[in-house]
Amino acid sequence: MLVIERRSWSRSGEFKRLLVLALAALLVMALAFQTAGAAVEPQKTDRAYIVSLWYGVFRAAEYQGGPPFVELGSHVEPGTIVGIIEPLMVDQTEGVIAVPAGYKGTITRAIVRDGEIVTIGQRLFEVLLDPPTARDTPTHDSSAR
Repeated sequence: MLVIERRSWSRSGEFKRLLVLALAALLVMALAFQTAGAAVEPQKTDRAYIVSLWYGVFRAAEYQGGPPFVELGSHVEPGTIVGIIEPLMVDQTEGVIAVPAGYKGTITRAIVRDGEIVTIGQRLFEVLLDPPTARDTPTHDSSAR
């Protein structure tokens, strides 16, 4: 009986050592991936997406048959309204929810159509961003320290 207990105890010790080695290997791999990820520069893109702020029915115009808020090729500013969302349940909000562009650029693609049901975060439009100008970038005063 003592021999069996010793064997099971030694196997338990071997298991613990194996577990520690496996955890150490995982830690080393995680650090290696993190370091490799930090070395890769994120790609700069000149495109952005306007997304839905709520779930409901997307409307491209203020009223049925009316002119759309934006069309392909329309230039938008961050505060430009690109559409509205009618909530699916009336008691969720009062009225409709306006969707601002949030970016300065040109509408290059409409991803959803008028009357489609959208969810929070769903892409609505693709925007080709305007290049930043000197007015858009903050100025730094090197003398103010």
